[in-house]
Amino acid sequence: MMTLNRLPQGRQPLRQHGMAIMSALFILVVLAVLAAFVVQVSTMQHLGSLQDLQSIRTYQAARAGVEWGLYRVQDHPADAANSQKCDAPTNITLPGDAFAGITVNVSCTGSSTLYEIHSIACYQPGGGACPNTGAFDNNYVERRIDVRLRTDTN
Repeated sequence: MMTLNRLPQGRQPLRQHGMAIMSALFILVVLAVLAAFVVQVSTMQHLGSLQDLQSIRTYQAARAGVEWGLYRVQDHPADAANSQKCDAPTNITLPGDAFAGITVNVSCTGSSTLYEIHSIACYQPGGGACPNTGAFDNNYVERRIDVRLRTDTN
């Protein structure tokens, strides 16, 4: 025969309504949303740091283009047959892993004593013309440096 556990007089049996499960689910959802937010912030910070690094590398590439342009102007003196020291615009792809994806466009305008050197460096992982005048993605970085050189001073 089966015996029933009797409660003392005046006490009702406790009924569980699943409150522990609801609390656990709420905490899990809150933790999942918090984790997703942390991952998103971390990813955005990583991408921002990478963009800063590419910006610095692109700026240094533009400086190298200016130095190359200055060298070309000063190394090739004008003579009677060649009154211009400036060459046609030149695209330069820099060697090394640090400058992968960076192209430098160096152009020069001027006369026999006053020159303007324009260096535009572009970072675009997919390649393409520098400067990019068409559509580009969020990874595109461009830096431009312009220099004037006067050669008639003593």
